Amino acid sequence: MKNLLLLAVGLLATLSSCKKDADLHQSPELASGSLPFESARLKITVAGTSLPSNTLDIFFVNETTGLATTYDGKIYRTTDQGANWSAQYTPALADQPLYQLLFTDQQLGYAVGGKSSCGGTGCVPPGGIVLKTDDGGSTWRKVYTGSQNEIVSIAANKNGSLFIAANGFPAGLFRSTDAGASWQLVTTAGNSFSKIVFTDNAGFYTGGGAQIVKSTDAGATWPSKTVVSYNYVNDLAFSNERGYYVLGYSQAFTTSNAGTSWQQVQSPLTSISKVSALTPSSALLWGGGHSTGGEYPIQYAAVGQTTDGGKTWTGTEFPGTTRVSTAYFYTPKQGYAVAGNTLLKVTVK
Repeated sequence: MKNLLLLAVGLLATLSSCKKDADLHQSPELASGSLPFESARLKITVAGTSLPSNTLDIFFVNETTGLATTYDGKIYRTTDQGANWSAQYTPALADQPLYQLLFTDQQLGYAVGGKSSCGGTGCVPPGGIVLKTDDGGSTWRKVYTGSQNEIVSIAANKNGSLFIAANGFPAGLFRSTDAGASWQLVTTAGNSFSKIVFTDNAGFYTGGGAQIVKSTDAGATWPSKTVVSYNYVNDLAFSNERGYYVLGYSQAFTTSNAGTSWQQVQSPLTSISKVSALTPSSALLWGGGHSTGGEYPIQYAAVGQTTDGGKTWTGTEFPGTTRVSTAYFYTPKQGYAVAGNTLLKVTVK
């Protein structure tokens, strides 16, 4: 629920602008397309229409085999490119969302989530959870539980150590050097985490508090902070030193020097849920474009693409397909995106 509320706030907020590069252009037009879609640089087809409801994250180890986590804490698996899904894990507590998946190889993976709050007098929050699989997602077991926190992100550094970001109590970044068997608190930052990522040379975490925090020693310390213009950063991704962050589901920024400086890019999208940083020059922004009318409007799926490191963008929306919430690329050229119950197969040319 917390993530949904932050999304609503982000979509309605009027955001101030940050310093812009001189060669970044005005916001490009958002063209209208239909599925299947193909242009000179991008191909999108419908892989399946039976994606589990309220999917929060996906992870594909290859073209055929992938996992999906849901808001009600379930894990599903597909072995046929998303045409069909089977439940692999059902939680004892239904009110325990699973926010993110991470696989360090085709067999070893993790799912993180939880909830730090609940409603009603005397209620007990379900708390945070980290699940682990060592058979490609067929079976899962708990390796961490928190009493009143929620784990919103997980990442691995170049040495193989795992990091999880927890909001609630206890809140902070926790590190495991033994594949999740034990966890140690590294740093605290209140209830402000949304994402943690690592490149070969640096680590970054972000969320509320209007800041992006950087580590240059594989996550041992986090001394460097970049202040942003709005309180919530909802996504962050890197390809080498080229990175992108999304501010309040509305604006995107890029860096070419591993976060030393950032410039706003002119996104064609109305709202941005996810950024896929594929190579230092190639990236995709996922989210929504225009909306239907009526009392309960539905936002159309939309994608923005750059091939020059964020200097210029093209954008396409797809009326009849709902807004894209997340995406995952198993190679810099191939991946999948989530649009409601529809799974989109994406090829970057």
